[in-house]
Amino acid sequence: MKRCVVLLTVFMVFAASIASGQEQTGALEGRVSDASGAVLPGVTVVLSGPSLPGGPRTAVTTVAGAYRLTNVPIGTYSVALELEGFATKTYEGIRIQAGLTFALNAELGVAGVEQSVTVVGEAPIIDQAKAAVSFTFTKELLSTVPNARDVWAIVTQTPGVSSNAVNVGGSQTGNQLSFRGHGVDPRQNTYVLDGANITDSQNNGASQFYLDVDSFDEVQLSVSSHNAEVQTPGMVVISCRNRARTCSRVEAASTSPERTSPPTTWTATCGAGAWTSRARCSSTMTSA
Repeated sequence: MKRCVVLLTVFMVFAASIASGQEQTGALEGRVSDASGAVLPGVTVVLSGPSLPGGPRTAVTTVAGAYRLTNVPIGTYSVALELEGFATKTYEGIRIQAGLTFALNAELGVAGVEQSVTVVGEAPIIDQAKAAVSFTFTKELLSTVPNARDVWAIVTQTPGVSSNAVNVGGSQTGNQLSFRGHGVDPRQNTYVLDGANITDSQNNGASQFYLDVDSFDEVQLSVSSHNAEVQTPGMVVISCRNRARTCSRVEAASTSPERTSPPTTWTATCGAGAWTSRARCSSTMTSA
């Protein structure tokens, strides 16, 4: 009996280490200089966005003008760079993806004229800080691509991955398709949800349950050169991350959700009491 307890403890520790090893956040880094190209130490970098728990995060550039913010939840952010004697510069639309590093180098001008820059695009296709080859489908992309609403429909959109069937007109909806990356045995594929391995132990290469892309912030497929926590080479790793918990109010004649703060008498059920008639709760929920 004692031996069984020891083995169970070892298994639980091992399982926890696998789950915690899956990357669920990204990073932002860069270098700040002036108009002449000289590096600027002491610049305050402020990262702001609704995905940040506890409010904005800050970093200060080093003597080499470099900064780095790690463990940033996936989402879209704004970045402000401030230094006395220089104009504040703001970047909008910085999209942080799980496991990737967004490189943002900036140049500050003299004080007097503040600048605002809207960034179009996301993390670079080739992340110099990471060896893995992966492809990320954000919630914005997932909502616009005319595909069936499950992860298996987007597998065929990934270079190097082939499937045994195509979901045409919903003909395969509800079925898990078999797929392989670069010809590798599909039974080696792995599914990860919010850092936890959800691959079916009785049916290798399959998920334990149906995965609806509308409930995710992003879906990432890693097809080769995986991170260190992935021990089997060649397999496809599908990582899904649930959407942030929000509650929205929708007017009867409007198709645009309006984010609102919950009433002071908030209960465990979204929209309890008089709020029910005008509130809609998403797949997950927190107060705005």
